[in-house]
Amino acid sequence: MVDYQSDLKVTLADEITGRMTLELSPTGDIQLASGRDKLISQIVFAIINDNISLSNLLNNPVISDRTLKSLITVILRDFKNSQIARTNRSDPELTGYVVYRKQSGTTINYTQVSEVFGESTFVDTGLENGVSYDYGIRKVYNKVFNSPFVTSFTLSPSKFARTQTVYIGSEAVAWTGDQQVKFYVDANRYFQKAELLNDILSINTYADKEEPRRQVVNVVVEDLENNQAAVSALRSKV
Repeated sequence: MVDYQSDLKVTLADEITGRMTLELSPTGDIQLASGRDKLISQIVFAIINDNISLSNLLNNPVISDRTLKSLITVILRDFKNSQIARTNRSDPELTGYVVYRKQSGTTINYTQVSEVFGESTFVDTGLENGVSYDYGIRKVYNKVFNSPFVTSFTLSPSKFARTQTVYIGSEAVAWTGDQQVKFYVDANRYFQKAELLNDILSINTYADKEEPRRQVVNVVVEDLENNQAAVSALRSKV
């Protein structure tokens, strides 16, 4: 019997620096959704997961298209406002992060092992497997170091997949590997332009011919790069 050694691995492309959306590929594999695909996925989630006002409306025996369209418009405007709010929480003064390391159980001082990196990933290599290392991560504002550690880890690299572990901190995630530790940090940019809803171009709703209790919602939106995307979502009466 061979042990199953890996559950999920996500590889970040260079342009991906914010929160991640995962989706199933046509072959059933889990992959990273970005750009237009991510925007469409999040809009579908927003429509389907509105379990209060929309569910109450769909349970009403008489539903006018005008009322349903109005509610979908409200849901999408709330979605856009939530994107704006998250984007505004990004800090324009944040330059990036710096990683420090020392061997656990020693009295030596921490050593800086990374340059300032504003993107999402840093890999500390050339480590000794089975040895514990203490890490501290600092934020840098306006190219000036912020003294306290915002996240600390004690990590042990390993060549065995079953003992390679993911650690989640407040500002970073660390993953131990073979003679290395990989860090993912919260980048300062939450969305690409193609992931931001700019305008709602049209909303059409109708009852599903095969299932009358199910409503089909077709939405055409525009992203911040002025590209159009069509979204279809299904909602059923309870």
